[in-house]
Amino acid sequence: MTTPTPDRPPLWRVMRQAYDQAPPAPLDAADNWTDRHGYAAEILAVRDYLFPGGRPDPVGVSPDCPAIWDELTAEAERAERGDG
Repeated sequence: MTTPTPDRPPLWRVMRQAYDQAPPAPLDAADNWTDRHGYAAEILAVRDYLFPGGRPDPVGVSPDCPAIWDELTAEAERAERGDG
């Protein structure tokens, strides 16, 4: 288990902050806009927490790392659209 440092808070706090900073729902939003964008922000927060340097180069790392980055990015996009 990792220990948080001052420059790296625990993941749950990063996720909470991302959700709280997601764009607010427009006045005419009739769906769960805030939840969709909040969850998308949380997914991206996990992605960026795991890969702080951005999308990993497949050379020199496990081939799963870029695939995980891509999947988290795609899931965040799905959440924003409300797909699924």
